[in-house]
Amino acid sequence: VLLTVLLVCVGLETSWSMYENLKDSGDREEYIAWMDDTERAMQEIEAAEKESRNLSVVGENTGNGKNTGEGKNTGEGKNTGSGIPFFRTEFRRVQTINDGALYHYNGFSHFSSLCPGGICTLMEHLGVPAAGNSFIYYDTSPLIDAVFDVRYVLSRGEEFPEEDLTWKLTPFRRTGSVYSAKNERVLPIGFMAGEDILDWETIDSEPFEVQNDFVHRAAGTDKDVFRKILPEAITAHNMEVEDVNEVGDEFNYYLEDPFDLASIPWVHAEFIMDRDQFVTLYVDAANAAHVDCSFGDMEESWSLSSGRGVFQIGNMKEGEVLAVDFRLTDRGEFEPSYRGYGEISVFAAGWDDEAFQEAYDRLSRQTLQVERFKDTEIRGRVTAKEDGILFTSIPYTAGWKAFVDGKAADVIGLGDNGVVGVAVSNGT
Repeated sequence: VLLTVLLVCVGLETSWSMYENLKDSGDREEYIAWMDDTERAMQEIEAAEKESRNLSVVGENTGNGKNTGEGKNTGEGKNTGSGIPFFRTEFRRVQTINDGALYHYNGFSHFSSLCPGGICTLMEHLGVPAAGNSFIYYDTSPLIDAVFDVRYVLSRGEEFPEEDLTWKLTPFRRTGSVYSAKNERVLPIGFMAGEDILDWETIDSEPFEVQNDFVHRAAGTDKDVFRKILPEAITAHNMEVEDVNEVGDEFNYYLEDPFDLASIPWVHAEFIMDRDQFVTLYVDAANAAHVDCSFGDMEESWSLSSGRGVFQIGNMKEGEVLAVDFRLTDRGEFEPSYRGYGEISVFAAGWDDEAFQEAYDRLSRQTLQVERFKDTEIRGRVTAKEDGILFTSIPYTAGWKAFVDGKAADVIGLGDNGVVGVAVSNGT
């Protein structure tokens, strides 16, 4: 009798607890509020892509070289089924980490307990907010958008900021409350890269250098897409610091008394622009929850995901000063002290669009023409001008198999087992 009563009590308590938690954390109205407009926006996008592809095919069939359009430029050619080539879409600011599943599009952000660790680690080193089993589309660079084929970006209820439109996006249209913009410079799900990509160095604390190294090795150019901006001053308050490098933008810190909650540890950094440029900031501070930035009349505060993040500051003029502040006060609700030590990185870089355009032009010349695409199978045709590596934006896992001209080929884990690559010899 006692056991029966106990089981009934446990069952009632579990049911009540589940109901209360779901009610608080899963407001269904919030999730479905944007679904209809997003569905219509995707229908319009897919219709435009299908029409663009048909025009491209007509142009090639008639021999009119001026009318090859996007189909020839990206090399995505035939795609059995819907006639729409594979591409990714993402909201500028995600509502959930799995918005692709919520809104039924091929997305970028991803959370799964079974997510391959390599892709999450690669994203982290590229500067994408990432944890052990997830990563989020947030203030990415044109290079990341291109490599991972993020062709359309959506916005809920508000137009895109001017910085996004001048930097990498072109307004597409408005569908109800959803705005859409197009990235004109994307690469398909596979493209040829130089064999140096096998030595791509991704284990770097500076995501701008990881992206630069990709451009050098994949596109065979010595130009950097990101130019580092050295800090004018970085000051740490209420803590002891030990520099990791000569510049001083990486350092370890220690708190003399972590239980003294009145002595708030915080960091202030300043960067002076040496030219007119579009500026991106990276902060890695595991014990910080927010970062505040200001220059001129601009003041902005951003949340840090897992203590790190890349943020688009925008266009800055020569001589302007970018000020960055963040507090190292992120702690658990019941923790009686700050965390006594940690590592800090504060990097700023200017974007070189000419260098990116050169790399993009090189990489877009030898791309995979997708002929068949399913959840578990991708078939396509690529013409390689020389022996190299077919770089794909498919997350690496041991379950994939590759076949070149019907013969089994090795699946290579590129970017420290982040994405799938296949060795391809000269020819079609």
